[in-house]
Amino acid sequence: MERGRWLYLVLAEKGVALRTRCSFADAAKTSTRGPDKGTVIEVKERVRCGGTSFLRLTDGSGWVFDVKNGRKVLEQLGPKEAVEMSATGRVLAQPLVASSPKKQGAFSLNFTQLTSSTPRGSSKDVSDRSEGVYLRSAPTNDKWSLTKMLLLADQHVRVSLKLKLEEGNEWLRVSKLGGMEGWVPAGCIAMEEPQQQEWVRKFDAHRNGTRCGWKSFSGVENDQSFDSRVNSFENANPQGF
Repeated sequence: MERGRWLYLVLAEKGVALRTRCSFADAAKTSTRGPDKGTVIEVKERVRCGGTSFLRLTDGSGWVFDVKNGRKVLEQLGPKEAVEMSATGRVLAQPLVASSPKKQGAFSLNFTQLTSSTPRGSSKDVSDRSEGVYLRSAPTNDKWSLTKMLLLADQHVRVSLKLKLEEGNEWLRVSKLGGMEGWVPAGCIAMEEPQQQEWVRKFDAHRNGTRCGWKSFSGVENDQSFDSRVNSFENANPQGF
């Protein structure tokens, strides 16, 4: 048995079933649906059985295999295909019409219209700002991967993984405050320069001025003028990114 950390891409058209143990037997299958085609899985243990490797998922959901009857089910991602990162980026404007998980009817409103305080018909019509990108649960354009989690244009996200597929398509695994995490095409994110990734913490405040938590992160260049501001937050307890 090997222990470590590896990434695999699901190749099988129907995905791969989760199993309770290292066995091809149907009795070993779990009742939980396994990862679909295009999903990237993280593995922490590998057991070699003949020409097949059984892989234990890091999230503890079960075991999968990479080859069955000579047919490749999973493909391991190496450093050329998957690059781990600790970076930040900004969401670029994208038309929602082409990426929305639901077809909009004649009287439907998009997310920006529902949350905007700008009156309809004003000079700054909300339809001019209805841009963003929906997160996907896997680095694929298949319909099943599209989620309802929306990143609006100009929002800042954390980038943890860059994936380059055989077709030349590049994907980024991103996350933001509030627990939103998923995949977007690399072209939807503008990576920020290293000097812009020094975070200055800002507090959200009640009306009476009581500090109650993190409001946002702002990218700034290195400057001594921020030293005192950063030092004043040393004893704070921020929420995890």
